[in-house]
Amino acid sequence: MAKAEPKTEIIEEKPVDAMTVMETVYLPRPTGKEENYVFVGLNGKGYTIMKGMPVKVPKPVADILNESLRNEQKADRWDEEQQAKLGQANRYL
Repeated sequence: MAKAEPKTEIIEEKPVDAMTVMETVYLPRPTGKEENYVFVGLNGKGYTIMKGMPVKVPKPVADILNESLRNEQKADRWDEEQQAKLGQANRYL
């Protein structure tokens, strides 16, 4: 008796359009004279995201906002380091 070979199916995965995957983002409420919203442009389309409330946006837009936040934090750390260096230099005057 011959053993039956298992059938193998080839399942083709359809590519997922990243613009259809939605993520919820929350931007803190504005302080002082900041705007109540943030504008993000991606591939010729603009998104206005309100601050102070959860908003669903396409994943690439959320990625842009996250990258912007990381860069802002990195710039703040660099600025603090430079201020500390300047403070140490002034201490010897």
